[in-house]
Amino acid sequence: MIYSGLAASKNNAQIPLFYNDKPMHSKYSPEKEGEVFASYFKEGFIITAGLGGGFHIKALLQKFNQSFIICVEADKESLDFCLSLNENKLLLENKNIIFTTPDFLEEEIIKNYIPPLYENFTLEFQRAWLTNNEDAAKKIQLAAKSALEKVSADFSVQSHFGKQWQRNLLLNLKNFSKNPYVKTDLSKTALICAAGPGLENSLSFIKKQRASYFIICADTSYGTLLESSIFPDAVVSVDSQHVSCQHFYHFNKSKTLFVFDITSSPDAVRKAGENGNDIFFIKSAHPLSRLLCRNTDIPFINTGSGTVTIGCVDFARFLGFQKIQITGADFAYTNGKPYAKGTYLEKQYLSRNNRFKTEEELYCTLMFRTETERIGNDESICLFKYSMPAKNSFTTQILNRYRLSLDKYLADSNFDEKERNVFFTAQSGKNPAEEKSQLNKTEKTFSYKKSVEDFCSKIALVMDSKDFILTQETASLLPFACYLKRNSATSRLGNIELIKLAYSNFRRYN
Repeated sequence: MIYSGLAASKNNAQIPLFYNDKPMHSKYSPEKEGEVFASYFKEGFIITAGLGGGFHIKALLQKFNQSFIICVEADKESLDFCLSLNENKLLLENKNIIFTTPDFLEEEIIKNYIPPLYENFTLEFQRAWLTNNEDAAKKIQLAAKSALEKVSADFSVQSHFGKQWQRNLLLNLKNFSKNPYVKTDLSKTALICAAGPGLENSLSFIKKQRASYFIICADTSYGTLLESSIFPDAVVSVDSQHVSCQHFYHFNKSKTLFVFDITSSPDAVRKAGENGNDIFFIKSAHPLSRLLCRNTDIPFINTGSGTVTIGCVDFARFLGFQKIQITGADFAYTNGKPYAKGTYLEKQYLSRNNRFKTEEELYCTLMFRTETERIGNDESICLFKYSMPAKNSFTTQILNRYRLSLDKYLADSNFDEKERNVFFTAQSGKNPAEEKSQLNKTEKTFSYKKSVEDFCSKIALVMDSKDFILTQETASLLPFACYLKRNSATSRLGNIELIKLAYSNFRRYN
């Protein structure tokens, strides 16, 4: 608690006192002081530290009625104290402002900050509050920085793939009716095969123990397994790019289940199904796919911002496996190699190497295109490998982010590490396998036409209204809007125009 009590201003307004009995606001004209504070901001996404008597917050709301405001207090006790003041209670009724503490600030920024909607991002401290709360101010700055890095990375992905995701989704849904039933032996261990170099050290062991495994592999590791005559039970792919087709040029004489994100490349889906294999669609965090697929048997699978290894693990949990083992998830360039032998990249580079550009040089160009960090014998980086960590391994910022994403997923999912590489899901709640079997026994099929008509009828009401609001339907078009924001021809358009353009593209495919 950073406040010790209250004092009255000249006009009898309540002014909180800090623990040293110094007032947070001017005792002469706190309202005028609040207006001066608001003059430092621009319309957009606003973070202000210090609530106190709320005079500066009211000034912000009055001046920027289209902005979204996060007000941060030092701790929960201090926040509750400020919100108990009569004048501040009215602020709780405003939907454009939320109140939080430094511990939850990062989460709130990630949840609410949408770059296409808020062009300006501002963090400003109330001066007296900053003087008396330097430690809390540092936590707020670090939380804001961390959140912006994550939002920036997510926005970068959306601005790059937004158009492709929307196109792929609509083309895949046009050919979808319902998912096939998946028969599994849950007494087996679900073995997740990622495509890191460490997978090579596991191949002989996997062949010997093949009968005890239900193998779910990432699309990149599919070729590696086939070259060792290991035929996986399921292959998971979440890539929206056409290049993902190259994972499936291998011939598989054993029938395999191919699991695709509904926003995956339609060409890759078609290629995987050419040999008579079953196609099973999943949906991830893309808002439009979750909206259009809500009346289907397409399940939500966590892919951790596009990490296919997480998608494999979550699909295993969805099927109901209680014992899950992971290999090849190096998240590093191990022994000078970016991927395990047998991936499509190896064949691609072998076909391009010559006396002047060797395979090693081509691999180095791939591995060291961004700043790298030597790992050495850091075992934590190689936690999910059968083999021991290599002495000469490198990682990058993005690979390390993927590793941390998997670590967080396992922690959030209550995985319990019983032995090296082996994880057991928590024994609680409904068995995912029971839920899935009931889902796939239904005779109900998906109507693409009806789903699109329902979407269009709801979004048309917003598009035709004078006051544009962000609804579930309009928000689902934001990834495409991010793409348009990045495009030089449309980057200067306003937010509403960008969403309308995204909707116009949606209609073109229907």
